[in-house]
Amino acid sequence: MDSLLWEIKSLLEALGKSLPLVVTILLLFIAFKVYRPASLNLLLLNLRKPYELFDGPAKAEFVANGYGIVADWFKENPEKPMRLISDTGEITVLPLSRAQEIRNEKRLSFIAFTYYSMYAYILGFDRFREGLGDKITEPLAEETSLSLEDLLTNDKEFHTMNLQETILKLVARISSRVFLGTELCRDEVWLRITREHTVTAFKAVEELRMWPKISRKVVHWFLPGCRELRAQVLEAQQIITATLESRRKQKAELLAQGEEPLKCNDAIEWFEQTSKGTVPYDPTAVQLVLSVAAIHTTTDLICQVLIKLAQNQDIIKPLRTEITSVLQEEGWSKISLFKMKLLDSVIKESQRMKPIQLTSMTRLALADVELSDGTLIPKDSSLTVSSHKMWDPELYANPDQWDGY
Repeated sequence: MDSLLWEIKSLLEALGKSLPLVVTILLLFIAFKVYRPASLNLLLLNLRKPYELFDGPAKAEFVANGYGIVADWFKENPEKPMRLISDTGEITVLPLSRAQEIRNEKRLSFIAFTYYSMYAYILGFDRFREGLGDKITEPLAEETSLSLEDLLTNDKEFHTMNLQETILKLVARISSRVFLGTELCRDEVWLRITREHTVTAFKAVEELRMWPKISRKVVHWFLPGCRELRAQVLEAQQIITATLESRRKQKAELLAQGEEPLKCNDAIEWFEQTSKGTVPYDPTAVQLVLSVAAIHTTTDLICQVLIKLAQNQDIIKPLRTEITSVLQEEGWSKISLFKMKLLDSVIKESQRMKPIQLTSMTRLALADVELSDGTLIPKDSSLTVSSHKMWDPELYANPDQWDGY
């Protein structure tokens, strides 16, 4: 009920502010159809057809065959950038050779791209506004051991499991140990939110991307995914607020008794200490952003590593030997992780074979930028770097074959 009342109140406020916007949508429709900020000196591969009012068909084509479009282009034009209508809108795709040039270009912003592509200016999505040592290595190892025992059990007999579902639960719990400590890392309600929030958010984003940009501040109120996202954020807010209030009360009581309050070694405490009660921040937003950034990407990577190990079992023994040897020497520390060279190689090779995205280094131009090859990146346009070279036979003798060494 609280969620419904909150949503109705927000909707009424937004509709009052949005009436001029609705009129503007109608008046500027033709301008929207004609105008498109673009790198005019680059070819647009999946150009909208003359009879298509919006980019929906082009976006659907990209979602269905984005890899093929990018790979085919760079096969014929290895060093030539191009433009695409992607699921996030129009974007310039650069070859890998341009990565070094844009890496530290301050006029090209990853944060700005995330802000607009994840609609952080819209209620429910505003959690994406929050930006984002040895102290956590041992607690991580401890929670991993407990989680594996709970999820996989100690049963030594062969038994089946759903890999993706099990690893997702494992990563959600381990991440929550670092982000929120022992209070919530085993709380099933919070763990459900952290597992589901990323999927809910990206489903809502996909819904919005199918609508013209100038209509999104209105239509999001009525889309099912966006409504679900707002309800989820409100539930998370109630949990985090209660946790913070409990901690603050406990600290105040200990200080009143002349005792030193215990310091929690987790992200919620780090942000509290950093803000010192004077720098405003949204603790719920911080936790949800950390979850989005960590849980599903890590789950995908671990699943891929385990699949490759299952397919290449000859590497398991030397990998286990390395891990055991390093832990005996160094224990659980950052230096021990650094010394696990074979493990590092196994993880990186798994990422090469199946990266989380087809492109990387996505940016939004804060000003007009001209690259050394003459490519123009206009202000407010997006760019990214293709990952197709990870399967290039000129760089890898057997690009389609996994080699953990």
